[in-house]
Amino acid sequence: MQGREQSYRQWVIDVVNGNVKLNREEEAEEWTHRCIYKGSFTPRLVSLGPLHHGSPHLQPMEHHKRRALLYFLDRSKHSPDVYLKAL
Repeated sequence: MQGREQSYRQWVIDVVNGNVKLNREEEAEEWTHRCIYKGSFTPRLVSLGPLHHGSPHLQPMEHHKRRALLYFLDRSKHSPDVYLKAL
């Protein structure tokens, strides 16, 4: 668990420093595979707070949470520092 937490912290630092950006081509590819049919999508649980952070059954969504953050920051008119200070 310690290694995963350190990796996440480094990723956050990289995002704040501008070293990680949203890749629009990869994002477009992700969205082309979406389907509205129930059989094509199985929802998974997502934890956005600290209560269940690191739970093994929630790990499949970690990649998507990071993508969502990058997408949000890319569209935002504020720097990541504004949000960090608000936390």
